[in-house]
Amino acid sequence: MEWVVTASALERGVWTLRREDGETPPKIEIRHAHRHLSGIRTEIHGSALILSVELPREVLSDGLQSIHAVDGANGTTLASLHIAAGRATWPPSCRCYGMSSSF
Repeated sequence: MEWVVTASALERGVWTLRREDGETPPKIEIRHAHRHLSGIRTEIHGSALILSVELPREVLSDGLQSIHAVDGANGTTLASLHIAAGRATWPPSCRCYGMSSSF
């Protein structure tokens, strides 16, 4: 089974997955940090199955966050989304690109 994340994989906090072959999909679970995310929506467009899930605010925090679409029957990872976030830090006296920090 091959899953392809669409070009608009993450838009306005919604992660979208697309599958084209028309076979019956497995039971999909979306996981983050060993917990299940709810609210998976499915749509069929021709031979394409489109799954989307709205990411909760708790997922979007500092550090590297990994979200996985897995086969609920056997735990096989079908697709992954990785988000890196954090605040930039530098010494207070640093001049970066001509701008001085004045925190």
